[in-house]
Parts: sequence; C-alpha cells; structure tokens
Amino acid sequence: MVEIKYKNSRAGIENGFELSFNFKKYIPEKYWQGNLFDMEKSFIFDLMEKSDLFTCDREGFDWFGINHHYCSYKEIKFTLSECDGFCSFFVEPWDITHLSEIAEALKILIIKTKE
Repeated sequence: MVEIKYKNSRAGIENGFELSFNFKKYIPEKYWQGNLFDMEKSFIFDLMEKSDLFTCDREGFDWFGINHHYCSYKEIKFTLSECDGFCSFFVEPWDITHLSEIAEALKILIIKTKE
C-alpha cells in the first residue's frame, strides 16, 4: 500500500506531501546495493524518467543541508526535497490546486512497479 501524507511547508501552507510505502516491497533490489540514503530518491528519479509525464533535474542543489531538485508534471513545476534519505515534494503556493494530482500520479508510478 502506498499512502500520500500531505504536509505543511515551514510557512504553514499545505503545499507538500510524502509518499509512505514499504521500501522492501516496492523498491527493487538493485537500489539496495548503493548508498541507502539515495535509495528512495534514485528510485523516484528512475520512475519519473520512464514516464512521459514527469521530468526531474538529478543534479539539484543544496539549501541548508537539504537537497532540492526541480521537477515537473505535465509542465506543472514542483520540487523534490531529500533529507536523510527521505523524499518530500512541494508545489509553489499558486499551484496548490495541482498538489493532489501530482501526488496521485507519483503514487500510481510506484504501485505499477508491482504489476
């Protein structure tokens, strides 16, 4: 089961989410061989690259010890933030109406790995 957990930004705006799922069940063995702190991020990047709907900048940038990567879904921009091996996703406040659409699309990509 993949669960979407919506979250607030530091400004108190509900413009983010995390995807909660059993890594052992959904993430293939090849991702467990490298740095475990990069496992979820690498898995998500690969899923996005295989999809025609997503793009993501693998290089990203560090901001206050948190890695950020600019991404898009159907030309809607969002950010993947990775801290201590866990990924969170945020949209700009003016794109909040697209938050659940992006979350559901990523959830479906993860679920499809088991099909």
